[in-house]
Amino acid sequence: MKSFRRRLLHVLLAWALLLVLIAGLLQLPSIQRSVVLGVSAWAESSTGLEVELGGVRWVWWKGQIQVTDVQLTATDGAPIAAASSLGLRAVWPQDGVWILHGVELQNGYLNAQALADWSASRPPSTGTLPSIEVHRLLIEGFDVMLPDSLLGGGRLRCHVNAPNIHFADGIGTMLLETARIDWDTQGNRPAGHAALSQLNLTTSEVEMRAEWEALEALGWHLSGSATWDINGAEPLPEARVNWRYDPAGGRAWWEGFPFDWGQTWWALDSHSGQIQSTPSTLHIPFATLPAGLSLSTPITANWSSPSTPPEIQGGLHLPLKTLLPWLEARAPTTANSLPLAELHTWLGDRPNLGFHVLPDLTGSLTLRTANNAPRIALSTESTGHEARVRVEGINFAHWNLPGPEAAQFDAHVTSDVPLSEAQSARIDATVSHNDADWPMQRLSLNGFVDGEAQTLQGTLTSSGEGDPFTARFEGERRAENWEFGWNGELRGLQFSSDWTLHGKWSGALRSTRDRALHGRLSLRNLILLDGGRPTSFDRFDLLTEWDGKRAEVRWESDLGTGEVLAATDVPAWQAWWTCLKDRTCTPQAPDFQADLQISRFAPIALLLGQPIEVADGTRLKADTRSNGFQVVGTSERLAFGEWEASGIVVHADNWNRDVYANFSADSIRQGEEVRARNWAIDLHGDTLYAADVEWTGWGDAPTRLRFEAEQIRDSWDFAIYEASVPWLEDRLELLDVPAQLAFTPGTPARWDLNGLSWGTSGARLDIAGSLGSDGSDGVIIEATLNALPSWQGLEGWPVELDSAHITLEACDLLDDLEWTAFGEVMDVEWGEASVERLTWHANGDVNELSCWWEAGSQEVAFFKGAGRVPLLGDSEVDLNLVMDGLPLDWVNPLMPPGTVTLVGGIDGWVRWTGPWDAPRLEGTLATEDATARIAYLGVDMTLRGAADVRPDHFAFDEWSVTDDLGNAATLTGTILHQNLADWNFDLSLDANRKPLHLLELTRQQNDLFYGSAFVRGDANVSGYANNLVIEARLQSEPGTRFALPLDAASDARYADFISFKAPDRDNEVEVVRDLSRVRMDLALDIDEDAEARIIFDESVGDEITGRTKGALNLTIDDFERFSMNGQLEVVEGSYLFTLQNVINKRFTVLPGGTVTWFGDPYAAEIDLDARYEVRTGLEPLLPLENELPGRSKVQLGMGLMGNLMRPEIAFSVDVPEVDTRIQALVESALINEEELNRQVMGLLVLQQFLSPDPTSAIGTTGLQEKSTEFLASQIGFWLSQMTQEVNVGLDYGTSAASGEQALAVALSAQLLDDRLHVEGAVGTDRLFGGSAQDLQVQDIRIRYDLPPDGTFQVTGYTTSNPVITGQAGSTTQGVGLLMQSEFNSFRELWGRMWRREEQLD
Repeated sequence: MKSFRRRLLHVLLAWALLLVLIAGLLQLPSIQRSVVLGVSAWAESSTGLEVELGGVRWVWWKGQIQVTDVQLTATDGAPIAAASSLGLRAVWPQDGVWILHGVELQNGYLNAQALADWSASRPPSTGTLPSIEVHRLLIEGFDVMLPDSLLGGGRLRCHVNAPNIHFADGIGTMLLETARIDWDTQGNRPAGHAALSQLNLTTSEVEMRAEWEALEALGWHLSGSATWDINGAEPLPEARVNWRYDPAGGRAWWEGFPFDWGQTWWALDSHSGQIQSTPSTLHIPFATLPAGLSLSTPITANWSSPSTPPEIQGGLHLPLKTLLPWLEARAPTTANSLPLAELHTWLGDRPNLGFHVLPDLTGSLTLRTANNAPRIALSTESTGHEARVRVEGINFAHWNLPGPEAAQFDAHVTSDVPLSEAQSARIDATVSHNDADWPMQRLSLNGFVDGEAQTLQGTLTSSGEGDPFTARFEGERRAENWEFGWNGELRGLQFSSDWTLHGKWSGALRSTRDRALHGRLSLRNLILLDGGRPTSFDRFDLLTEWDGKRAEVRWESDLGTGEVLAATDVPAWQAWWTCLKDRTCTPQAPDFQADLQISRFAPIALLLGQPIEVADGTRLKADTRSNGFQVVGTSERLAFGEWEASGIVVHADNWNRDVYANFSADSIRQGEEVRARNWAIDLHGDTLYAADVEWTGWGDAPTRLRFEAEQIRDSWDFAIYEASVPWLEDRLELLDVPAQLAFTPGTPARWDLNGLSWGTSGARLDIAGSLGSDGSDGVIIEATLNALPSWQGLEGWPVELDSAHITLEACDLLDDLEWTAFGEVMDVEWGEASVERLTWHANGDVNELSCWWEAGSQEVAFFKGAGRVPLLGDSEVDLNLVMDGLPLDWVNPLMPPGTVTLVGGIDGWVRWTGPWDAPRLEGTLATEDATARIAYLGVDMTLRGAADVRPDHFAFDEWSVTDDLGNAATLTGTILHQNLADWNFDLSLDANRKPLHLLELTRQQNDLFYGSAFVRGDANVSGYANNLVIEARLQSEPGTRFALPLDAASDARYADFISFKAPDRDNEVEVVRDLSRVRMDLALDIDEDAEARIIFDESVGDEITGRTKGALNLTIDDFERFSMNGQLEVVEGSYLFTLQNVINKRFTVLPGGTVTWFGDPYAAEIDLDARYEVRTGLEPLLPLENELPGRSKVQLGMGLMGNLMRPEIAFSVDVPEVDTRIQALVESALINEEELNRQVMGLLVLQQFLSPDPTSAIGTTGLQEKSTEFLASQIGFWLSQMTQEVNVGLDYGTSAASGEQALAVALSAQLLDDRLHVEGAVGTDRLFGGSAQDLQVQDIRIRYDLPPDGTFQVTGYTTSNPVITGQAGSTTQGVGLLMQSEFNSFRELWGRMWRREEQLD
């Protein structure tokens, strides 16, 4: 054993000595040169490169061979690589594998372009790669020089630490702990770096697999694994990679590249996601992309083979709220060319973009809105010969263009060869819609494009009612010019529902060799139909020309003519405008001439669809000269909608730096109101601008404004010398002259108001402060008003104001307005309402204000409120309202005229919350002295009670309603509403306890019906405010008087050659009422105590008056249509029979007559009998009869039947107090109807019968007798007209046998309020030669009504009996008690009697 140890020690010593010897030898320069030459020769023979080694050194204490100054050069002299130091540690072969415990490479470079050129020049290698195992690989400071074609050139500096590398013939593994690459692109690009950690790389004969923990470069963060097919049989690895991009790490690098935003968008914003792949499929299951983009469906790409393109499909959510601002910030040019805001409106907030691309580059693209309805679809056929495009939901209004809503565009392109190779194709396109307001339902284009022949032809048609639009077009492009033309028909072209256009049209566009453009449009035989009304104009010709420098447009038509020639040098126009505006140079205007004249503008306005009117002959001319311009225009009338200006003259002139302009109009109207007259503006600009503005407006008073403006550096200074405006009956004049204003444009812009003050005898307005767009502003406005005269306020009610002071302080007006206002108003009168003092305070911003106010007298505030009120914001109203005797007459100006007038006060509180359009009210309101004056009924009602206020209704519980006589009724019900609108009433009135005074109208107040009404019963008001129904079931009570005027009728007329002038009516009061959609349904039970009047002609007293009973239904619709149904029976009445103020006789209407209505109040049916009594002699009627009594009672009967306005009248004559023989003689004398009517006229006009033969006594004596009789009758008639209470009659007669003359005076009267009736006659038969004893009382009757209605009467009479000639006469006297009453039962009779006794008590 000892000998073995000694031998082993000797061997180790020998090896040590050998190593020391070798190490020592390698330190010798000669040995090193030999080794270097040998290694270099071996490397050159193996690689074909020139290899230079500076030296080889063995560092024995490291066990490392170190080669210095290594340099590889291609045979053409191009340097490929170099290193200052290459260290190899523990290198030895083992089983054919070179094992290196360590490799260190420091401070070298690799020229990638030279290496690529050398590799391309060598023949393919047929050998195998050596097997190698490296336990540690360190690379420090090694640079890779990039070619110019790769990232623009530059240098990569690599730092690598790989603890384990093992490869055998290209197969093996590598474990990389860290690797870092820094690059410098030689100043052309920003520097950057990449870092890789924990890479495990494994290769085999068929694949390579890599797993890494983190790869970071230029903001990218990658982690995952991947497996590749190293033979290239599969297009993709099998991999799963998570990525995340942080723009902070890579934006500087990528923004330095000369790419536009579309190529580097992914490098400008953060995004993340995951990529999964198989050898034939790429799958992105989720991703968060820039601008909020995300996947709606995963993106998948499938490869059928490595050599073919993949099939790609997927979907993206497009969040337009974030995407559109992102596009505008990064692509302003694109954003300006796309209607981005309209895209958001059209597509919604989050549309979905789906795509499907096939390997032959065909497929489909679909854009859907949020509701998943297809909007845009693009598809190509698999053959590639066809392509289709569909766009749905097009809304032209989003781009401010005329057109329908929800239009659809379809296009179909076909070719005989694949479209990618086609030079010719057929195009079929349509735009369609279902918008009923846009009549052109479908517009179709069918054309053929021949790319080889450079031609285009086809048709353009529209479908709809009558196929209103057709055109055939063709175009051709030549070497030096092109031409395009069309012609067709207009058969009801309609862009608006108001009109259609018919005619023929043609046109052409062409270019010439000198690149000028010429255009032509011709319209012929045009007819414009507006609602079926035709408007024709023969022609319209438009010619255009542009040579690149100047454009010319001319048109001729019977609507007008025009010509415009203008230079098209835009920079020259901009320079001219800048010079003119800034006044810094003499403007040189480009060439411009225009002359426009209107002949007929109505068809043009109809085509434009605007309410514009222009007078015929309106003309506008403009032209430029070398040193200025001139514009002249005149028009007799211009109108837009309800606004109209007449006598318009426009004149503007520019000469060098001076500008003169004048605008004037004779009048400016709004509807029928003249808003301004003699309106004129004069403007002059040289070193500064001066303007005079004047017009005559309110109250025919002129308004004047005169100021000067001057631009000083970057601001404008204004000096106002006059600003005079009408103020009620006075004028507000500028107090401090000149008032100074300054405007500084830019960012921020600013107005400085250096004190503006207006004043008059009754008012002063002061404004001071500044306005700035950056919020650095503040304005104070103070208004003081004193003793203002009355002016027309709300609803035409006059408003009077004693004094007021209002202050408004505001700041940051143009950005974030904040303001405070407070004020006090004294002695305000509004209609019949008044307020002694109103104070208020408010502050807030543009969104909301907080306020409080008090209104009332100097001592008491009867209306107070406080809270918050929204302005432009989304907050809600929150107000607390307190009322302490709030006058109800405040409400009267808001009520419809002629309806209800309120008087009194109201107490309570109400809280108002909620938005403006949905207010919520809660509280309580009460009143003790409210009075409602109901104009349509003419009565005052006092209201007492409390109302419960709730968000959707007002509740009234047993309110007391008292008439002017103290009789009370009860009101109960609710008034529903929806947001203080859609008012729904349900109110009931119970008036059964005591008669209620419901009507008190005069003829002047209501010409449909009038009178007084006392009723019992029930009434109800129901329905919505615009459809109210007022129902009542009422029983008339004593004191009711009802009049129905029918003044259009008359009971008798003279022949056509006699005309009567109707008397004038003065002092009639017209009450304006606006009570549309109101229905009143009244069911009236008329008691016999009610008095009714039917007035035929009130001016002469022609009417039927009496007490009636019955039932009536009155219906009044909209307070305009009045209908009556029912029947009244006369209990007692009279009829004043008149004949145009010649005859006025009162007939007594007999009980039992009826008046019946069937709807029309003027078409009633009457059945009445009336009687008129007169005392007269019978001699004229019976001249041959000698034995006749004296003055006898004659009863004239009148029967009225048929239509109330045109009744049939039948007369009768009866002499009740004579014997039957005389009665028979009278009947015989009146048997002829003509004679009867003649005698009736005699009795009515002359109070006596007429002689049967008026000519029989025309002698001297007879004429005298007849004249005396007529004169006596007329004297009696005139005496009766002197008073309505007493009727006087004179009767004169002679006896043919004895010659005696008789005279009688008859009197009748109604005294003591018509309760005492007296009638009688006093006369003598011996007018001449008689004595006082011959004067006799012939007939006297006295009747007194105990109750006013005449139910009980006390009567007495004395009457002369008929006498026989030559014998003394006798008389008869008597007294009696008369009772009359109508009843259906004895119970009803006694009930009436008891009620009358109570009334008498």
